[in-house]
Amino acid sequence: MLRQTRGFTLIEILVVLAIMGFVASFVIINGLSSDPTQKLKTEAERFAVIFAMASDSAVLNQQQLGLWVDEKKNSYEFFVLDEDDNWLPVEGVDYLARYELDPTYRMELKLDGLAWASDDAFSSSSLFDEGLSVANADVEIGGLEIGGLAIGSDAEEQAKKTIQPQVFLLSSGDIGDFSLSFIYESTFADIDSTQYQILGKGYLPLERTEALDL
Repeated sequence: MLRQTRGFTLIEILVVLAIMGFVASFVIINGLSSDPTQKLKTEAERFAVIFAMASDSAVLNQQQLGLWVDEKKNSYEFFVLDEDDNWLPVEGVDYLARYELDPTYRMELKLDGLAWASDDAFSSSSLFDEGLSVANADVEIGGLEIGGLAIGSDAEEQAKKTIQPQVFLLSSGDIGDFSLSFIYESTFADIDSTQYQILGKGYLPLERTEALDL
């Protein structure tokens, strides 16, 4: 269910984007650390910053955006809903493009609530095709497998056109409920396995947990 939110002025949004840009540059600089647990924290912080910037972009441009997390390919990407109800990769915005984590880490997405799935604005069959549900464990979009059937690389663009994002970022400022864990499984005796969780509870800001032992 969508929540009632007040409108944002252009100045407010531009100020937020400027702050996010500064924080993003800070995150990138801190990513140079050689500590794998610190890098894991940086990856979680990067996602939180980029997600917030994406939400601000959805509000500013009055667009519906979606987040797709591909756990098998260890990546995430943002999509935009076009006039024909197709989810397409966001073009011309580098920070919303597909981002792949270092293989040292992995991600785990959990959807805590699907209240947005029953909303009238997103209930058409073109958006929620039961044959291509995000709950289907055999679905791999933007890759080579859908429902256990191999797809050639030439069909990758067509597969992206049928993608169903797991998390929505609406033009109203509302977001879907989710938790995304960034996980490091240590192979060193002196470094503990750990994870950071980013929590979305329907609105910004996102929450980030402190380091959690596995």
